[in-house]
Amino acid sequence: MEKPKERKIKKKTKMKKGQGQETKFVTDDIGQDKKNITFPGSSKKAARHPSRTSLRRITDLEMKLVYTNEEDNAYEVDEMNLSLESMCQSFKKICSLTGGDSSSYFKTDKRVEMVLKEAIICYKKNKYSNAVEHFTTALEMCHKDAAFGLPVEGDVKNISSVVSFIDSKLITCYLQIHQPDLALSHAHRSIVSNPSNFRNHIRQAAVFRLLERYSEAARSAMIADYIYWLSGGKEQSISQLIKLYWQAMHEKAMASMKRCSAIYTPMEKLQLEGMEKAKRHPVSAKFMYTDSQTFHLLPQSTDWSSASPQYLLTLGFRYKKDGFFLEKQSTKSLLVFLEKKNTFLHVSNEEIKFYLEILEKEIMPVLDFIKCTNLTSTVSPCSGAIQKLQYASFLSQLRRVKEESQVINQALAELATLPYLQEISQQHAELLQSLMADAMDCLQGRGVKEYTWNEIQKTVVHIMGSSQFLYSKTRLR
Repeated sequence: MEKPKERKIKKKTKMKKGQGQETKFVTDDIGQDKKNITFPGSSKKAARHPSRTSLRRITDLEMKLVYTNEEDNAYEVDEMNLSLESMCQSFKKICSLTGGDSSSYFKTDKRVEMVLKEAIICYKKNKYSNAVEHFTTALEMCHKDAAFGLPVEGDVKNISSVVSFIDSKLITCYLQIHQPDLALSHAHRSIVSNPSNFRNHIRQAAVFRLLERYSEAARSAMIADYIYWLSGGKEQSISQLIKLYWQAMHEKAMASMKRCSAIYTPMEKLQLEGMEKAKRHPVSAKFMYTDSQTFHLLPQSTDWSSASPQYLLTLGFRYKKDGFFLEKQSTKSLLVFLEKKNTFLHVSNEEIKFYLEILEKEIMPVLDFIKCTNLTSTVSPCSGAIQKLQYASFLSQLRRVKEESQVINQALAELATLPYLQEISQQHAELLQSLMADAMDCLQGRGVKEYTWNEIQKTVVHIMGSSQFLYSKTRLR
C-alpha cells in the first residue's frame, strides 16, 4: 500500500510548479527552477527510479567531454611533445654539468616518444586494446628511474605532464573496451600528475559513473567545472556541458540513496521551514540531520565568478541508527572512522570485517553524497583524504590489496587537488605534504613506520577518551 502512495505523491509534485518553494530540484536546463519536495531512496523500488536526465543524454555529454577526438584535444598532445623535448634538453644540461653521457637519456626519451606515437596511431584507428599495450609500455618506461635520471625541479613538471597524458589515454581506452575498473587507478593518477587539467577530473567522473558510484562522479564533475573556471576557461558551452553532467550525476546519486532522502533549503529561507517540510516527507523519516555550518551548491544555480545561491542540506533517515553517526561526527574537529583507544591495527580481523560492512554500506555512501554539492570542507581540508587512508588501512589488514591501492590513489588525487579548491594554512599544508609522502611510501611498499593518518587517529581518539566503536560491536553483529 505504501509504494503506490509514494509514486502518486511524486507525480503530483512534478506537475505542480508552485509547490515546494524551499527546495531546488536539478533540472535538464541550467537556470530553470523546477521545484520538488521528494527524492527517491525510501524503498528498493524508489531507489531505482530513473533520474530526469536520460542515459542517452548522459552518454552524449560524455562524448563531448571525455571521448574527444585527438584534433579536438590537441593541446594535450602538444603539451606532451613539448614536455618530452624539454626533458631531453634538461638531461643534456645535467650531463654537461656533471660530465656524464647524455646519449642514454636521449635514447630512452626517444623510445618513449616512439612508443607513444605507435599508441596514438592505434588510438586513432579505434584499436583500443593495442593502444593499451603501447601506452602501458610507455608508462612503465616513464616510471623507471633510469628513464629520467635525477630531474631538477622544472623537469618534474614535464615528467608529470607526460605521465598524465598517458594515464588520460589509458582511461579512455579502458572505457571504450568497457573496463572501467581498470581505468579507475589511472583516473586517480592522472589527477595526481596534473590536478589543474579539468579534463582529468571529468574523466574520473565518467569512470565513477560506469562503476555506479554516482556521488563521487558528481563531486568530480563539480571540481572539473570549478577547475575549468579557475584556469581561465571562458567557453560557456564547455562550462554548461560540465554543469549538465554534474547535474545528471547528482540526480543519479539522489536516486541511488537507499537509506535516506535529501532536501536542499535556500539560505534565505528559515532552516526551521526546511525541517518542517522534511517532516512531511512521505518517507516518514525518524531521524533528521542538518549541518548548519556546511553550505551546498547546486549545478543549475552555480556561477563561480559571482556569489552563487547557497543551500542547507537536510537528510532524513528512516532509522535513527543509520544517521546518528553524522550527529556524532559533527562535534569533532577532525573526522576519524574508528573510535578506540588502541589503533585499529590491534583490532581483530573479525571486528574489522563487521565494521567494514557498516562503513561501506551505511557510512561512506552518505558522506560521499554530502560532498557531491560541497566543494570545501568546514572541518579540515584533509579530513576526507584521511578518512580514505584510514579506510585503506582497514583493507590492508584484510589483505584486500587491489582495493587498498585504489583507495590510496584516490586519496592522493584528492590531496593533490585541495590547494586548487581552497586556501591552505601552513599547518594544513605541512599535514598535506606528510600525508602525500606517506601515501606514496605505502603504495611503493617503502618503510615500516606508522603512517601519518594512523598517528592522527590515535591522537584524536586519545583526546576524546573514547573506548567504543562508532557502531558498537552489538550493532555490527
